[in-house]
Amino acid sequence: MILVRSRQDAPSSRNLEEVDLLDARVRGQDNGWPIYRFPDRLRKLMSFKPCGAAMKPTGNVRYWRDPDLKGLETCLVCRSRHIFPNHAHDGIYAIGIMDVGGSHCFGPGKDDALVVAGKIALINPGQVHSGVPVDRMPITYRMLYIDMQWLLEMAADMSEKEGRVPEFQQVVVQDRLLLQSLNRVYTLVAAGGERMEKESVMLDAVTRLVSGYGGGRQAAGTGGDRSRLIQRARELLTENLDKKMSLEEAARAVGLSRYHFLRVFKRKTGVPPHVFRTQRRIERAQQLLKKGMPFADVALDTGFTDQSHFSNKFKQFTGATPSQYVSFSCARQSNFLQYNSEPSP
Repeated sequence: MILVRSRQDAPSSRNLEEVDLLDARVRGQDNGWPIYRFPDRLRKLMSFKPCGAAMKPTGNVRYWRDPDLKGLETCLVCRSRHIFPNHAHDGIYAIGIMDVGGSHCFGPGKDDALVVAGKIALINPGQVHSGVPVDRMPITYRMLYIDMQWLLEMAADMSEKEGRVPEFQQVVVQDRLLLQSLNRVYTLVAAGGERMEKESVMLDAVTRLVSGYGGGRQAAGTGGDRSRLIQRARELLTENLDKKMSLEEAARAVGLSRYHFLRVFKRKTGVPPHVFRTQRRIERAQQLLKKGMPFADVALDTGFTDQSHFSNKFKQFTGATPSQYVSFSCARQSNFLQYNSEPSP
């Protein structure tokens, strides 16, 4: 076995990420960066071919979930060319750490939303974004998905005030201390640690996020009849996900014409109603998969026509197949959750 750090000290000064990280084991950290232990069989890869050479067009995904940090889910995506459509995470703050390559957060042509290696993407709940690798080259990155209510509770502890919702004012930032803090969270979730240590490190990361970039808005309900109608529409589109729903049904329920409803809903949320509902179905599917429900039953329970349709939509919106998503049980039989490889569909 050999030890190398994730961004330096690899042979010939090449980046560790060019090695298959999914066969590594997180063994601690050094100055905020994860340290990986590689099996002897990977020594031959230490000559390093250029990232992307002879690689699959889509990358591999690994998820971690920790029962001590129930409001957090992390994942590692290696050598991916997957293009995400416009989407949003309802009730979730999405924090992305780019390790290799670069990606457009809002599509090509918007340089202020280009996240490259060493930078961090900060996506608010409900904020519409995409994910387009620069020049379709493979990228390696990590994500931390933080439950909105959980973050609000930590933010309230920090300020001893309630009613303010942190709202990131920048999409892409470069902050060495924040990066180190997020890396510590990621490493502890992947490698394990004492509960108090994990909670302390998580609180430190949230403090840096909120104090440095959080801004804030009042958490009170939205005002105005139009906003209340859209809120009701959001609730309606989140209900009965196993049933089919037409645009006419949704519009009639809030007292608008189909055209008016479609235009107002997209202006308020950033996505059309059918995309919003599909995202809620995927989020529901993630919950059911984590509970161990069979794939076919999840597909039916979330309104997909068949398992193939479900799998394709799931990968479109998450970047992972359902099998990849559930490969990592919340219950730890060791400090590391084993990876279960599956070819991309």
